Amino acid sequence: MILVMLIFTPVYLYILKTNDNMIVTFAIFILAIIISQIVSYRLLQKDYNSKLEELGVILFVIFFLINIIFTYYPPNVAIFYDYTNKIYGLK
Repeated sequence: MILVMLIFTPVYLYILKTNDNMIVTFAIFILAIIISQIVSYRLLQKDYNSKLEELGVILFVIFFLINIIFTYYPPNVAIFYDYTNKIYGLK
């Protein structure tokens, strides 16, 4: 879950702060994927750690709850704007 956040968070933060430049967005995305793969490889090389598994489950539940909350009560940020219906969140 942390690796997924590592991939998408820089891209979303860049889009929120500036106008969307597709080349820079793809460069950030590719760089985040490379870093995620390196971190993932290093984690797989280490011995089993039950604390990391517990942390992963806790973070998964937290991100799941945040996803539900932001679906119904989104902040007024460009990433949550529905351009089709011109609203934030669900009708």
